[in-house]
Parts: sequence; C-alpha cells; structure tokens
Amino acid sequence: MVLYLDFVPNHSAVDALLVDSNPDLYVREPLMNESRQYKNGIYYGGSSSWNTIWRDTLQFNFFNPETVEHRIAELLKIASLSDGVRCDVAKMPLSDVFESKWKDIVYKQGYKKPAQEFWKVAIDAVKAKYPDFKFVAEVYDEGQGDTLIGLGFDYLYDKVGLYDKLSAGNVEDVKNYIQTRSAKLGFGTHFVENHDEARAASHFGSTYVADAAAFVSFTLPGMRFHFQGQWLGRKNKLEIHLRRSYDMVHDVDQPTIMDYDILLPILKDAVWHEGKWTYKDVQGTNDCWRLMAWTWETADQSVLVVVNFSDQVASGKVRLDVNDRKIVFEDKMTGMKQEADGQDVRENGLFIQMDKYWAGIYYYNK
Repeated sequence: MVLYLDFVPNHSAVDALLVDSNPDLYVREPLMNESRQYKNGIYYGGSSSWNTIWRDTLQFNFFNPETVEHRIAELLKIASLSDGVRCDVAKMPLSDVFESKWKDIVYKQGYKKPAQEFWKVAIDAVKAKYPDFKFVAEVYDEGQGDTLIGLGFDYLYDKVGLYDKLSAGNVEDVKNYIQTRSAKLGFGTHFVENHDEARAASHFGSTYVADAAAFVSFTLPGMRFHFQGQWLGRKNKLEIHLRRSYDMVHDVDQPTIMDYDILLPILKDAVWHEGKWTYKDVQGTNDCWRLMAWTWETADQSVLVVVNFSDQVASGKVRLDVNDRKIVFEDKMTGMKQEADGQDVRENGLFIQMDKYWAGIYYYNK
C-alpha cells in the first residue's frame, strides 16, 4: 500500500495563515477590483485558458523566489509523509502560463521570469532527498504534458488522449492513439472516471461500455487510476465537496462488480508491472477492425489482451512469437482454455472471436 496526496501548487485557500503572515508570496497590489481581489489586494486564483476566477483561492506569485522556496518546502514536507503527489492544474506554475496571466502586475513590481521552471527546481529538490517519490500531473494539453515530463514528472493525466477518444467511441481513433503514443503510454495516468468527470457508467452510456473502456485503460502501460465507487458501477457523481453521493445503497451494478472482481486480481501479477508491452495488429476478417490487441511479456509469463470496443461481435487473428508446439491459451476473464499449434499461431495468428464490449486476457507459455 502506498499513499499519494493531492498538492495544489498554484494557489491557497483565502483563509490560509500565509495570507496574513506573508502576503508577498502572492500576486497582489493595492485593492482596486473587488471582483478579482481579496480584501488585502491579493488576487484570486484562476485560469486564463478557462477564463475563470476561483474566489475561494488566492494566487501565488511564482516569479517571487521566496514563493518558490515556500512551495518546495511544502513539497518536501509532503514527501516525508507520503509516496507521491497528484499535482492539481500542474500547468499553472509553468513560466509561460503564469506570465500570460500575471505579467502586467508582477513585472511592474520588479519581478522577473525565472531562469529555471518551478517544476524543474522543485522536482529535483524533492527527488534528491526522496528519489522514489512520484509526481502525477493533472494536465489537459499534450504539448504541456510533454513539457512537464521533460521537467521531471513521472505521470500525466491521459484525459485528452485516451479518455476522450474512448468517450467518442471511435475504435480506429483509439487504436491510432495507442499506436502513435506507444512510446509515451507509460507516462499516462489512465482512468475512466475521476472527481472532475461524470461517473463512467453514466458517461459512457452503460456499465458494459464503461467496463470495456476500463479493459482498455487498465491493461495499457502507465498508472492505473481508479476512483471511489467505480468498481461498484455507481452512476451518481460524488461531488468534491461531499463525502457521499445520492442513493449509495441502491446505486450499484452487479455485473460491474463481477468484472472488477475478475480484472483487479489479474492486474496484480508481475507481468503487468515488470513486463514488456507490445501493440499487436489484428487481421483476418471484415470485422477485425473492431478489435485491438497487445501483449505483455516477462521471462516467465506471456499475456495477450484482446478488446472489442464496439457494439457488435467481431473476430480476427493475432500473430504471436511462439514455439513450434501446442500452446495452451487460458482466458483469465472466463477461465476457458484453448489449444493451438504454435507454428500456425506464429505464421497465421491465433483466432479470436469476441463479444461486443468485452475483452479476453489470455495467459500462455511461449
């Protein structure tokens, strides 16, 4: 068991002790606009890209070296107590992002754009003392995500990539994303719901489509990011300011519970954490385009994953690098086994027929 905490780098609450003890850590000037400023002149937090003002927060000044030192000290304290942080709106401290919103205020006060990005300095400082500590970025732009990886982040929200493409339901788009992003999938934080999004069972239109999205998301390289109630198939959203959602007694789905009861123990195997992941083409029939496949391999285990993320039964063949002997494939999702000739599997492919919105997870010995 490990513990990740939520870290909000960009702003504090309006009632934080720092507001009175050290107001210079914030973006502030004499009170002129009560719709944008707190009573002591500190500006409310917010996002220029979303054109929002968060009136329960106050904006830190990342061009003030003292602010940078303070935020790093907070991170070091968190790192002494936990194993990682999920960094809220991680793009906000980026110098270009901060500059675009606050330059008119901070530049006239003598502050300058720092030589190094906040995240580079902060992550280096934390990992120098806690090398195994992990940083997860909540970010919704692939370009900014790549920037954050370059600054030292271990994982990024895979929202605008995988989640949005699964949400749109276009199988080819999902497959293209997985293939073109394959080298960076390991940096992804893959999810089917979180505190900002609707419940998966509601968002995807049904629990079986939501579960199929989970079969894709959680069998890829990267962080497998789950949300409270997801494994129960809940449809009513758990708002961030509450500790419960509507009708928690009846808001459950037994098939979803069964699916996760099968999937989660499978994902504990070492092959999913230490193995080599490889995307596989599915060939053969007219409807094989509905299927997507990949393998995980270690010296001791081999696994083939095939997912049908569509509304019709589909079939196809997947070529695997196996020996010339009888190979037994055991589908851990159903417990069923099938035997195939190794040479035929290598040259022509293993035949798979998959029900709509379902997956097969086949363990085999090469």
